[in-house]
Amino acid sequence: MKDYFTLNTVTEEQNSEVIGNCGLEEIYKQSIEIQDLCEDFKVDWKKTFIQSGYESEKGLTFLNDHNSKGGLKPVFMTKHSLSQLCQKIGMNQTYYSTCCDKKAYDLLDDNMNYWIEVYDKPLNVRLFRDNIIRGILSEKFTDFDAPNILEVLLENDFKDEYNLVGSFISPERLHLRFAKHKGLIKKDDIFGGFTVDSSDVGRNVLAVNFFIYKKVCSNGLCLPQIGGNIYNQRHIGVSLKSFKNDFEKSLDRIDILCEKAAEVIECAKGRDITDFLNLKEDDFEGFINKVSNLSSLTVKEVNDKVIPLINTYYESTSWGLVNAVTDAAKSLTLERRLEVEKRAGTLMSLAA
Repeated sequence: MKDYFTLNTVTEEQNSEVIGNCGLEEIYKQSIEIQDLCEDFKVDWKKTFIQSGYESEKGLTFLNDHNSKGGLKPVFMTKHSLSQLCQKIGMNQTYYSTCCDKKAYDLLDDNMNYWIEVYDKPLNVRLFRDNIIRGILSEKFTDFDAPNILEVLLENDFKDEYNLVGSFISPERLHLRFAKHKGLIKKDDIFGGFTVDSSDVGRNVLAVNFFIYKKVCSNGLCLPQIGGNIYNQRHIGVSLKSFKNDFEKSLDRIDILCEKAAEVIECAKGRDITDFLNLKEDDFEGFINKVSNLSSLTVKEVNDKVIPLINTYYESTSWGLVNAVTDAAKSLTLERRLEVEKRAGTLMSLAA
């Protein structure tokens, strides 16, 4: 006899995605608290059936019987876990949303269960607070979670050379920013360092990236063009021992990258963009579009945030433009902020 999974209202666990600053030990404590509220279980689709629209007209809910207590229990899906389910069974999310909007639950049930039957592979479902599905992953996914990563960092002695300057942790992801005690350039508040990124639910790979930090405004910048992506590992086969060894090797590259970054920044400081800022309307619009395309900010964000920052706070150079872009990114979601910080470095070579 099959268990019944009922889909109803899709919800998203809310968080402000603001990068804060607290000690590494405190973040580790938070990661353990989150872990204590999480649970994993495997779904055998041969014994599972999905229903939608269960006692609600709002959309979709996920119900399961995995805890062996019997009966149905409501479990909500995040946008991310819904996306993972749709991707795995080959269902278009637009079709899914359209069926929900039109309350065509019977049609959705028939199609979803057919696609699930065709997929016919066990999945690892990751729960938070016993009622939110934070991730739907394959059996290959290795549970190397935030507490594991933080244990490695706490055991390493790199903290004698680096400060933790920013952090974010949630049931879905971990993001940490470290900057050297010593400045990158004399008489400037720019520091080299690195970021650590991971996701317990497959939103991104485990990565260590070279990072530039501007202390006075807490701007961040990555420079992939100088080899700033120094460690990348999918959550498959990763272990405490392997990450510890690879992390230590990653840190060995920071000093070389700091030297390269200092050269790039000094050049960018000498590239004047005043002529761009004084262009006539049509040409200036072209400049705005170029900044938008290179940075991934919208045209409105460039007009409303970046240009005023250059005119009032940062110098009219390529380096000033980069700082204005990363400053504007601080008000975005973490996902978008990281993307802007990664792409902003391409503006370094922009000059009149």
